[in-house]
Amino acid sequence: MSEGKKGFIMTYQEQLKDPRWQMKRLEILKRDNCTCKLCLSNKKTLHIHHKTYKGFIWEVDNKQLITLCKDCHEIVHNIIKSNVFKATIDKDKETDYILAIVRILLISDDSLTFRMLCETI
Repeated sequence: MSEGKKGFIMTYQEQLKDPRWQMKRLEILKRDNCTCKLCLSNKKTLHIHHKTYKGFIWEVDNKQLITLCKDCHEIVHNIIKSNVFKATIDKDKETDYILAIVRILLISDDSLTFRMLCETI
């Protein structure tokens, strides 16, 4: 839940329906050419991933938002939940490292390694 300036509290689900988030979401999709920034798909369902959460979801700086397809978004969140980087990197950089790893695996054409990573998380 996030609390606004006058103490108004909104759940994450309520924030997703807010017109301010919808406008911000469309802005990010347009910026990223409606394409997943990891696998480069423009055919799958697209999500906007927050690298950080501070305040309401539409208040996050655009640099902290990235377009991911549903599958890549799930992989990124599974890696985050696994705490694989827990003690080794700064929390603010965690998503950047994860995105880099997934991007390398995707472009390495090593589908076996990629599938193994997805299955172990």
